[in-house]
Amino acid sequence: MQGVSSDGLTDTVQWLSSALAPGYNLFYSTNLAPLAWTMHSSGIPPTPPTNSSSLPFHGYPAFYRVTVTN
Repeated sequence: MQGVSSDGLTDTVQWLSSALAPGYNLFYSTNLAPLAWTMHSSGIPPTPPTNSSSLPFHGYPAFYRVTVTN
């Protein structure tokens, strides 16, 4: 994860990307409980050297997780 920025309407999440990755999934959560993650996007294609994805700002703190697709 490289960072998260917000303009008050959307959050933009950035992470390092690899051309060898089949794709990425982006999840978000308002807490770090194991079952609290919600998928926002799946199958995001790699765009090395950095990927980014935007999602609506929810008005409260959030955590983000990126995984590599199978």
